[in-house]
Parts: sequence; C-alpha cells; structure tokens
Amino acid sequence: LGALAIGLMSSSATVWADQPQNGLTDKAIRAEIEQRLADRNISGVTITVTQGVVVVDGTVMSAWAKNQACEEPRKIFGVTSVTCNISVPRRARDSVIAFEVESWILDYAFYTIYDSVDVAVKDGRVTLTGVVMADARARTIADIASRVTGVVEVNNLLRTIVASPKD
Repeated sequence: LGALAIGLMSSSATVWADQPQNGLTDKAIRAEIEQRLADRNISGVTITVTQGVVVVDGTVMSAWAKNQACEEPRKIFGVTSVTCNISVPRRARDSVIAFEVESWILDYAFYTIYDSVDVAVKDGRVTLTGVVMADARARTIADIASRVTGVVEVNNLLRTIVASPKD
C-alpha cells in the first residue's frame, strides 16, 4: 500500500505541474501580453512565456514604450517573473531630443506660468529639474518626456511647490 500511495502521489504531482494554476496557459498569457502592447501601439518586441516566466526582447522607440513592455506582463495573473531585454536606440542628437521634450512640455495644457521646468539631455537620458504646482503634474511631465522618440530614460527631479494663500 505504501508503494501504491507514493506512486499515486507522484502521479498526481505530475498532473498538477502540467496544468496552469491560474487557468491560463503560457500561450494565453503571451496572447494577453501581445494584445495589451498592441493596444498601446507598442511594436518591435518578442514575447516568450515558459511556465509563467516571461521574457520580453526587442527594440522600441522610447523609454515610455520600454516601461510599458516591461510592466504590462507583471499585471497578468499567472506571470511569475519577467525578464526585460528591451533597448531604445538613439535616434537623434541630444539637442534635438531636448528641443522636442521642451516643446511637448510647453504644449501641455496644464503647464502654467507658475511651473518652471528645465530639460537636460545626455546620451538620450533626460533630466528634468525645476518646480511645478502639483505632484501629479510632475509625474505627467515626466511621462510626456518619456514618450519622445529616442529618450532612453527620464530622471525626474522636479520639485512641487505649494501656492501661497495670497496667490
């Protein structure tokens, strides 16, 4: 009886390992990730899923796209880990990237005369310094900068100031 019980336990363990714990197969997880990235217009990536372990490979156009391609798989139930091998190629000189980032920030509808953002770019890495009137505005401005083609990374050093009661 002992050998039979051990044989049944090992047999059931094998069945357990073959069936996904969350009901999603690797193929379904991959399809879900690909759909989420397509919904965000992110292309240039390859998704591999093996027993819930996701590997994202490829090249995308901006730091925002890289972040999305690496973070979206983590939101799917059944994904146990994500390895992100994404690169962002330098498409323009730093001065061109800085000009474009500054233009997008100045066009931001909630950028006011009380906000002051300085943009520095080195090797495609954008550093934002200065002051804005709200934490949400600082996050949004960093998001805007990360979407510019050729931006590899955004270092958001924006400080939030509080309006004076006299303002």
